[in-house]
Amino acid sequence: LARYGGEEFLICFPQTDAASAAGLCDQLRRAVQSADWPALAPGIAVTLSAGIAALQPGFSRSVLLNLADSRLYKAKHAGRNLVVMT
Repeated sequence: LARYGGEEFLICFPQTDAASAAGLCDQLRRAVQSADWPALAPGIAVTLSAGIAALQPGFSRSVLLNLADSRLYKAKHAGRNLVVMT
């Protein structure tokens, strides 16, 4: 887990296929959504959007990160609080 940009974090799941990584991210998304955020600050709501990309032969790190980033923005543009892997 590493911070990657202002409000973005990068989570790597070594030896995990894309569908399993998406499932883990969806569990995390649901946990974030259901946390008692108003107890910290009244009226606050926090959600998580994720873009999933799997390393493929021939991919450089920058290709992998760009693919994940484009999917993250796809999730954000589709309404947020989503996990996108295609």
